[in-house]
Amino acid sequence: MTVAATALALSLGLVAPAAAVADVYPPWWVCMANGGEMRAFYQVVSEQDALDRFHDAVARLSQSTGKPAHVDVCQPA
Repeated sequence: MTVAATALALSLGLVAPAAAVADVYPPWWVCMANGGEMRAFYQVVSEQDALDRFHDAVARLSQSTGKPAHVDVCQPA
Protein backbone atom coordinates (compact mmCIF):
# COMPACT_ATOMS: atom_id res chain seq x y z
CA MET A 1 0.00 0.00 0.00
CA THR A 2 1.16 3.53 -0.54
CA VAL A 3 1.93 5.66 2.48
CA ALA A 4 -1.25 7.69 1.94
CA ALA A 5 -3.41 4.58 1.52
CA THR A 6 -1.86 2.96 4.59
CA ALA A 7 -2.36 6.09 6.67
CA LEU A 8 -5.97 6.38 5.52
CA ALA A 9 -6.70 2.73 6.20
CA LEU A 10 -5.14 2.93 9.66
CA SER A 11 -6.89 6.19 10.55
CA LEU A 12 -10.26 4.77 9.53
CA GLY A 13 -9.59 1.52 11.36
CA LEU A 14 -9.79 -0.43 8.13
CA VAL A 15 -6.74 -2.60 8.72
CA ALA A 16 -4.77 -3.65 11.75
CA PRO A 17 -1.35 -1.97 12.09
CA ALA A 18 0.50 -5.27 11.54
CA ALA A 19 -1.44 -5.94 8.34
CA ALA A 20 -0.92 -2.42 7.03
CA VAL A 21 2.85 -2.70 6.93
CA ALA A 22 2.85 -6.06 5.14
CA ASP A 23 3.18 -6.16 1.37
CA VAL A 24 -0.23 -6.53 -0.25
CA TYR A 25 -0.56 -7.65 -3.84
CA PRO A 26 -3.62 -7.86 -6.08
CA PRO A 27 -6.11 -9.35 -6.10
CA TRP A 28 -7.35 -7.78 -2.90
CA TRP A 29 -10.72 -8.43 -1.41
CA VAL A 30 -12.86 -5.83 0.34
CA CYS A 31 -15.30 -7.25 2.86
CA MET A 32 -18.08 -5.04 4.13
CA ALA A 33 -18.82 -5.97 7.70
CA ASN A 34 -20.95 -4.50 10.45
CA GLY A 35 -20.90 -6.11 13.87
CA GLY A 36 -19.09 -9.13 12.43
CA GLU A 37 -21.75 -9.74 9.79
CA MET A 38 -20.44 -9.76 6.22
CA ARG A 39 -22.61 -7.78 3.84
CA ALA A 40 -20.72 -7.90 0.55
CA PHE A 41 -17.53 -9.30 -0.91
CA TYR A 42 -15.66 -7.61 -3.75
CA GLN A 43 -12.51 -8.50 -5.64
CA VAL A 44 -10.37 -5.47 -6.41
CA VAL A 45 -7.17 -5.23 -8.41
CA SER A 46 -5.64 -1.86 -7.56
CA GLU A 47 -5.15 0.43 -4.58
CA GLN A 48 -7.43 3.06 -6.11
CA ASP A 49 -10.15 0.47 -6.73
CA ALA A 50 -9.85 -0.67 -3.12
CA LEU A 51 -10.11 2.91 -1.80
CA ASP A 52 -13.12 3.58 -4.04
CA ARG A 53 -14.78 0.42 -2.74
CA PHE A 54 -14.03 1.46 0.86
CA HIS A 55 -15.78 4.78 0.46
CA ASP A 56 -18.71 3.26 -1.42
CA ALA A 57 -19.11 0.37 1.01
CA VAL A 58 -18.98 2.56 4.12
CA ALA A 59 -21.50 5.02 2.70
CA ARG A 60 -23.98 2.36 1.57
CA LEU A 61 -23.77 0.26 4.73
CA SER A 62 -24.04 3.29 7.01
CA GLN A 63 -27.08 4.50 5.07
CA SER A 64 -28.83 1.15 5.11
CA THR A 65 -28.27 0.42 8.80
CA GLY A 66 -28.20 3.92 10.24
CA LYS A 67 -25.05 2.89 12.15
CA PRO A 68 -21.33 3.51 11.61
CA ALA A 69 -19.97 0.90 9.21
CA HIS A 70 -16.65 -0.92 9.29
CA VAL A 71 -14.88 -2.17 6.16
CA ASP A 72 -11.93 -4.58 6.10
CA VAL A 73 -9.42 -5.71 3.51
CA CYS A 74 -9.27 -9.49 3.61
CA GLN A 75 -8.32 -12.48 1.52
CA PRO A 76 -10.55 -15.48 0.82
CA ALA A 77 -9.73 -18.69 2.70
